[in-house]
Amino acid sequence: MIEIERNLSNIRNEIEINESRFKSLGNDIAYSTISVYLHQDLQKSTVYSDSFGGKLLKSLATGWNLFVYMVLLLVRLWPFAILGVLIWFLVTRMRSRNNKT
Repeated sequence: MIEIERNLSNIRNEIEINESRFKSLGNDIAYSTISVYLHQDLQKSTVYSDSFGGKLLKSLATGWNLFVYMVLLLVRLWPFAILGVLIWFLVTRMRSRNNKT
């Protein structure tokens, strides 16, 4: 009976040693993981050459962007356009009344 308990104790010690080693190896694996993220800015990666054609393409792209920004600016200013039309209408109506009297 004592010998069985001694063998059982030795087996438990071996299990604890192996579990400890397993946890240590798991931590080592967690530290050895490498994550790499690559990022490329597509707008800056477009290469325009110094030739006439390259400069022409760059100018066309810049002009188009400016046109889009101007249209968006006009859309954002719609309340002021309505206010301007309303003021113009009131002023012309007042002038026409003053001319009649």
